[in-house]
Amino acid sequence: NNNNNNNDDDDELSLWDRSNWGPIIAFLGVLAVGGTSYYVAFTWVAVWMDNLLSPPVPYAYGLNAAAFFISSVLFQPIAGVLVDRNKKRQESLIFIISILTAVSFPIALHIIDVTRNTTISFFVLTALGIIINVLLPVVPCYFLNKFPSPTRVTAMNLSYNISMAIFGGMSPAISTALFKLNKIAPSYYITAVGILSIISMYFAMYLPIITPTTINTTINTNTTTDNHPSQVGMDHNTTSTHHFMGTDQVDS
Repeated sequence: NNNNNNNDDDDELSLWDRSNWGPIIAFLGVLAVGGTSYYVAFTWVAVWMDNLLSPPVPYAYGLNAAAFFISSVLFQPIAGVLVDRNKKRQESLIFIISILTAVSFPIALHIIDVTRNTTISFFVLTALGIIINVLLPVVPCYFLNKFPSPTRVTAMNLSYNISMAIFGGMSPAISTALFKLNKIAPSYYITAVGILSIISMYFAMYLPIITPTTINTTINTNTTTDNHPSQVGMDHNTTSTHHFMGTDQVDS
């Protein structure tokens, strides 16, 4: 019975296996700009326009809700189709949208601050929402094959929730604190997080695409090591394992 239990354990990769470390960290970092910009644009900016700016932007909460509805509800299916039809360009799309988000936020908040106009603010927020809502679906699609399938859903959920909790959940409080320094200072926080996401995406490019063969190789390597500890030294002479960003690449 003990032998059967050990064999069952060997057939599955652990969430904390080294093959998950790189994708978890990279996915968390790339998601950061999407979560931060989403929370700031549609949670904090309405408060900023209505309560923090003086004079305030008229109908701030209404225009914010309308911009959210158009960019997040109506545009989301279009964003999904765009991502599906550009599967081979997902890498480039993430880079472009991350850069656009990092650059556009300071410009958008400056325009709203200078004009204090309801119509202009509505179109600016809608444009920001469209940019953000292209980024949010493309990132999980790109990383889908970066995780081993036995732990894919758990690992991606862990990355997503940590990223949203740290970068997204804390962004309204950080934005309010930065507002005391400058009216549009919170937008520079988005720019900083955008740079972090671009760097994370750069490293994600070097993560291998996980296939069933890759998973079986990793499982078999772990099983051989566990069941035949006396052969570890001999195997090391014929097989070298290179670890890069938490993934195993075996060269015979």
